[in-house]
Amino acid sequence: MKIISESIIKSNTGMTFVVKKGQTIRVVGHSTADYTVFNLHNVKERFDQARTKVNQGKIYVSTGDVLISKFNNVMQTIVRDTYKGTHDMEKGMCSTSF
Repeated sequence: MKIISESIIKSNTGMTFVVKKGQTIRVVGHSTADYTVFNLHNVKERFDQARTKVNQGKIYVSTGDVLISKFNNVMQTIVRDTYKGTHDMEKGMCSTSF
């Protein structure tokens, strides 16, 4: 796989990437990270954890699973998962609200 860009995202910050069909993004982390996906051409379409869970019948995603949008479209496919834990979609993203 040819690396075209590499970034380090500092704690408590964020970053955006444009990932086109057929391209791969690799995410490596040492703590909990919020992750979402938007349609570049229609930002009203985004990854929806509830539809992803229902579509696949489980709350943990891993290799081979897909992330589904709120419009029921496949946004991304997980092609390789080397994390030894689980990716829990039961809880929402971090928030400053309690």
